[in-house]
Amino acid sequence: VATAGRAVFFSGLTVLLGIFVLGFLTALKPLGNYDWGWHLAGGRYIAEEGTVPHTDPFSFTMLGERWLTQSWLAELLYSWGESNWGLGFVPPMMLLLSSITFLGVGIVSYRRSRSEWSTAIILALTTLLMISFLVPRPVLFSLALFALVVVAWDRPETRWTLPFLFWIWASVHGSFAIGLAYV
Repeated sequence: VATAGRAVFFSGLTVLLGIFVLGFLTALKPLGNYDWGWHLAGGRYIAEEGTVPHTDPFSFTMLGERWLTQSWLAELLYSWGESNWGLGFVPPMMLLLSSITFLGVGIVSYRRSRSEWSTAIILALTTLLMISFLVPRPVLFSLALFALVVVAWDRPETRWTLPFLFWIWASVHGSFAIGLAYV
């Protein structure tokens, strides 16, 4: 019985891996998100100038006006990735961030349900929902960081990591407030 259970479990994992790979393959589509190019330009500016801009450095209509760079760390990471690997860094970055999210959801759902089947169903639904978010934008960092915050919050011995996670999250995307609300 135990061997049959393991076979079913590993079959389920194989199906989930297939769904996840399918989701990742959608990330390989050509970069068409114009917002992402803006973040890349912001990262280049930060890398070249050595500072986060506080006034608009890009547009001719608002040049010099007050500017809020909300995703400065993500932009700097984009610039660093592009300068080292060209745009070839984008799919591995997306795979890494979506894998962190996927694993975090799996850990939390298994801890709460103690059921391989409910964890498999939750992961399948998570993968299907994540496909639409697999674009190289700072929100992808937010999904991974939210998963890490939930995993860290669940265990009192790992809560010491929360300030660090929130610092990173606040530096890559404004949605860190969702994590604060969760905690």
